[in-house]
Amino acid sequence: MIYVTCTADESYLKYLKVLLQSFTEHCPEVNFFCRLVNVPDEKIEMVYSWNPRVELLTENVILNSHPDRLKEDNSWAYAGLSNIRKCSFLVSDLACYCNNKRFDNINILLSRQNVSHVVNMDVDCISVNNFNVENLLSNHDIAIFNENVSLVSETGICEKLDKKMWYPERWKDDTFTTQFPFNEESFIGIKNNNSTKLFFARAAEEMDRDKMNWDADYQILNSLYHEFQSKIRFKDLPVEYIDRWFFSENSYIWNGAAEGKFLNLKFGNKVNHYTSLHNHPQLC
Repeated sequence: MIYVTCTADESYLKYLKVLLQSFTEHCPEVNFFCRLVNVPDEKIEMVYSWNPRVELLTENVILNSHPDRLKEDNSWAYAGLSNIRKCSFLVSDLACYCNNKRFDNINILLSRQNVSHVVNMDVDCISVNNFNVENLLSNHDIAIFNENVSLVSETGICEKLDKKMWYPERWKDDTFTTQFPFNEESFIGIKNNNSTKLFFARAAEEMDRDKMNWDADYQILNSLYHEFQSKIRFKDLPVEYIDRWFFSENSYIWNGAAEGKFLNLKFGNKVNHYTSLHNHPQLC
């Protein structure tokens, strides 16, 4: 069985509806494991109607939800680059908590014998076309986006790069180098085997010590990547699985990272389409 997992609090239910209903349309065979944080009972019941294959884990935590502190922070490393887009440096404890539960979700699924593959996904993503995660990982254990290499494409959507577009190959300059190739965790494809079980068990252990650090997942993934490089076959994720630049109809997943979900018209139209289906006024 193949599972997609994500986490959402009440403020992101709108995007969870979009994600679940888009998968219902394009990838109906995929199972979902969703962690809901601080979501009222009456809204939890709605979620089951958005995808018939969704499994929910619910919890309530007492954490500040107002963005009032700076990230720890990976973002500052990029802020001085001349072509970098503007981005937010403020974060809340609740946002960090939800962001950093991804490793716990992954480990729950990897512990199940009937789960062959797991895809960690951010809640503000949209399924555009059916994809086969087994093919994606046929010769690899983990697929994740690598900013140290040129954009990898399965369908050629990045053959003609728009000079006005923000993407790694444009904003990085000749002096920019990093020992942290994985800088985008919104799609992580995982084959369930002993090596990946150990990798993400270690990731969860380290996360327990740094839960309120927004960039902890990024830092932990990169640290373990260097340690496990000889034991795990890593694949550079093609942009079609994490399309936050082109919003191509040939992509599999559109990623609404940061301000993209508000500023891109194509993404906004997709959101409006799915939120209007069996519309619930409390999500508007």
